[in-house]
Amino acid sequence: SSSMLASRSEINQAAVGAGVGIGVTILIVIIGVSVFLMLRRRKQNVAFAPKRIQEEVMNATFGLELDNAFAEVSFEH
Repeated sequence: SSSMLASRSEINQAAVGAGVGIGVTILIVIIGVSVFLMLRRRKQNVAFAPKRIQEEVMNATFGLELDNAFAEVSFEH
C-alpha cells in the first residue's frame, strides 16, 4: 500500500504543478492585457508604468509562492 500512496502523492504534486503553471500563464496574459489597455487609455502615465508593472508581478509571484507553500503543507498531512 505504501507504493500506492507514493504514486498518489506524485499525481497530486503533478496536478498542483500543472495548475500553478496554467494559473501563472493566465495571470501573465491578464496582466499583459490590462497593462496594454491601461497604457492605451492614459499615455501620460507611461513613465510610471514599469514600476507599477514590476510591483504587480512581484505581488502576484509572492502570492503564488505562498499558495504553493500552503498546498504542499496540506498535501503532506
